[in-house]
Amino acid sequence: MSAGVFGAWTGESVFAAGEVGLMCALGLVLHLFLVRAGRAMVGIVAVLAVGLALHTPQTAAGVVLMAQGQEGSVVVTSVQASEKASGARGRYFCSVESGGEAPSSARIWRGCTQATRPGDVLALVYDPKGLVPPRGIGARRASWTR
Repeated sequence: MSAGVFGAWTGESVFAAGEVGLMCALGLVLHLFLVRAGRAMVGIVAVLAVGLALHTPQTAAGVVLMAQGQEGSVVVTSVQASEKASGARGRYFCSVESGGEAPSSARIWRGCTQATRPGDVLALVYDPKGLVPPRGIGARRASWTR
C-alpha cells in the first residue's frame, strides 16, 4: 500500500499502478512456501495480499486527493448511463468541462445521477499537480474536502 501511495504522490506510474504491490505479494507467498508454512496460511496470505495490491491504485489516489486535492466547480456537458449491466447498476457518467482552475475535461461518476443534466454544475476534487485523475464529490461527501 505504501508503494502505491508513494507512486501516486510522486507520479511514478510503476508504483502507482500496483505492479510493485503484486510483486511484493508474490515475494511474500514464495517466502512462505520456502519456510514451509501451511497451505492454508499461504492461501489466505496470497488472497489477502493480491486483494490489497489490486485496491492500492484507487486508495492511493484517494490519499493524494485528500492531502493535496483542491475543490473546483465543473459544468456537465453530457450524461451517459453505465453500459455494464452488472456491478455498476444505476451508475451514470458525466463528461465535464471547466472554465477555471479545475481540469479542463474529465469523466466522473461521483455526484452524477439520473437527474443530472448538461449545464448543471458539479463539485470536483482534483490534484493541482495532475498526478492522479480528478473525482466528483457526491452529495453526502461534499464536506470531505478542505
